[in-house]
Order: sequence, then structure tokens, then C-alpha cells
Amino acid sequence: MKTEIKNKISMGLVELIKNNKNINISELAKKAGVNRSTIYYDYNKNHEKDFPKQFVTYILDDLYDSFINKITTDINNLLIINKNEKKMVLNDKSLLNIMDCLEKNPVGMLLTVDKYYYMISQKLINHIIICLKEELIANEIKNKTTEIICLATSLVSSIFQCFVWKDDLVKKTIASTLSNFIIQI
Repeated sequence: MKTEIKNKISMGLVELIKNNKNINISELAKKAGVNRSTIYYDYNKNHEKDFPKQFVTYILDDLYDSFINKITTDINNLLIINKNEKKMVLNDKSLLNIMDCLEKNPVGMLLTVDKYYYMISQKLINHIIICLKEELIANEIKNKTTEIICLATSLVSSIFQCFVWKDDLVKKTIASTLSNFIIQI
């Protein structure tokens, strides 16, 4: 499927979800400006059982993966490890980049829907935990799992709060505050 058509379908789906509309193929095709047959042809061949539900899941997973791909570098750069001072701190620039990306990504639009807020936040927390643990392992730092889980949860909560406020000063203040969060190693 062409990227342009896939993006139209994804954005149409996000709009329907955001506006609490029933999701059916006719409404989605109309919202996306494509023919119903395009949706059925490209997606039904891979998800024959329970097509509408599987289709929604497929599109949302694809949107989330696209978002994660855009912020992976910033997630990998979230921790600044200073072995001489035996501490880790957060990189506020990487955090601000993640916040900005969320604002510009369709995944951010789904945060206004409770059901998707929880799903996205859990996925993001888990992804950040995995990335931070890999960073600790690469730096031979052990026994910091609890701190990393707390940090990831706080980060995602803060990122999402910034998204709700949509204010640059709030974003900078939260990023600055979180960058003062120190983990002793």
C-alpha cells in the first residue's frame, strides 16, 4: 500500500476515534477520502477473521511504531551517566524532543481518549524501561530496576501532562525539573 493512502486511512481512523464515532469501513473510507475497496483489499487479506477490530488494532500499532521510531534516538539519549560522580541524570533536550514529537504525531491525538491513553502510556513506559535497562547494562550498572521503572513512569506521566497543557513554558519547566532527578550509581 502506498504511504500516502496508508497515512490518509490512519488519520481518518484517529479522527473517528477522537470524535467518538463508530468505526466502520464506510465512515473510515469517507473520512480518509479513499474507496472502501481500497481498505478491504489492502487490509482484509491479512486479517480475515474479525476484520474491523483487527484492522483498528493493526493501524494503531502501526501509528505507535512510527512514533517510537521517531523518538528512539531521544529515548536512547535520555540518561546522562557520569561514572566519575556516580550518578545518572536525565537529558532535558531529549525529553523536550520526545514531547514535541508527541504533539506532532497522530498518536498524541489519541491521548484524549481514555481507552487509548492507557494503552499508549503502558506501551511507552515499557519501551522506555527496556531502552534505559539496555543503557545501564551497556554501562555495567546493576540493581537499578526499581529506579528505572519509577523514572519511566514519571517520564511518561510528565510527557502526557505536557501534551495536555500544550504550553512551551510548562514543557521546559517539567523537563528542567526532571533533569534534576538524580539516580546514584
